[in-house]
Amino acid sequence: MSIDVIGHVTKDIVEINSRTEKKIGGTAFYSGITLANLGIKTKIFTKLATKDKKLLVALKHRNISLFPYFCKFTTCFRNVYRGERREQFVEGAVEPFAVAEIKRIGKPKFVHVGPLTKNDIPVSILKYLKSSGLTVSLDVQGYLRKIRNKKVILTDWKDKEKFLKYVDIVKTDKKEAEILTGRKGGLAAKALAAMGPDEVVITDGMHGSSIYSGGRYFRIPAFKPAVIKDVTGCGDTYIAAYLARRLQSSNLKECGLFAARCATAKIENGVFWI
Repeated sequence: MSIDVIGHVTKDIVEINSRTEKKIGGTAFYSGITLANLGIKTKIFTKLATKDKKLLVALKHRNISLFPYFCKFTTCFRNVYRGERREQFVEGAVEPFAVAEIKRIGKPKFVHVGPLTKNDIPVSILKYLKSSGLTVSLDVQGYLRKIRNKKVILTDWKDKEKFLKYVDIVKTDKKEAEILTGRKGGLAAKALAAMGPDEVVITDGMHGSSIYSGGRYFRIPAFKPAVIKDVTGCGDTYIAAYLARRLQSSNLKECGLFAARCATAKIENGVFWI
């Protein structure tokens, strides 16, 4: 069984406690690396500038099947951390995906979609995936990102119901879920499920995560890292590991616990390696 990923590889500038580092990032990178290192057959559909082909090397080395499309720009983020708090800036963004660019997706068990900005993934992509009989997982983060003077500000996603009716598994963090629904905790999860998804996954950093499905609500603890190297991409790691375990299990709490452990391993190592 396989899991495919649709999302962009990015050029990231990460600033943590006055330390600055340039890294590869994005949903495609962090989710793809996690899936490959868990032994999951994976395809990645991504877009980036031709001059930045080198960003794909690490993925190629993990035997991931790559379907890149080249354009003028590569998405670039600057992430500034103060503890768990992050300020985010966009230095450049790639063109949106078109349906024609993902038609080689085949029949994976899950397809995970990870927009990084509002324009990355139009609703036509989700509609096509769902009409193809695929189980669609979506990380909503990009749809809430409003860019003001390059700084990312989270705002409500006005078209959420139009998109979420084509989604089976939705992943948000706690703040995003509250912005989207105006509610907290289990009430936020229920409100998101009412828009279409069968499973709602909400992460909350060191406070753990939660999963809601079929009227059942599961609280998942976080696992304290021995050392904090980099928290960027933890959400991507979590949902990729969750989907990987879902290939084998319908026990959602078990899947959440596995995902939480993988996210901690990512924090300790910078990238999830096994």
